Amino acid sequence: MSIIKHLFCLIFLVTGFLSFGQTQNGIMIPKFNDKYSDFVQQLETGNTDIDYTAFRNSFPDSKQFNVKSERRKEYDSLKKEVYKAIDKSDYQEVIKLTKPY
Repeated sequence: MSIIKHLFCLIFLVTGFLSFGQTQNGIMIPKFNDKYSDFVQQLETGNTDIDYTAFRNSFPDSKQFNVKSERRKEYDSLKKEVYKAIDKSDYQEVIKLTKPY
């Protein structure tokens, strides 16, 4: 009986260890050397005393904007698929479509 208890405890510990997901708090944004990334980094450290107009205006000039623009068609297509699945109440498909690659 004690072997079964030990085996159960081992399985429980291993399963618990493997079930942890994200190890960091917050959203990870790629670090580019531009004004927008500098503003994001300041905000992530808790510094909210920034020029928000300059922050907003820095996005179109950022490398992050270029990445977003390049993937727009992919995003639009995925968005349409998600809304179709929602309309059909196919929530498993919604989850599948919205999971990261």
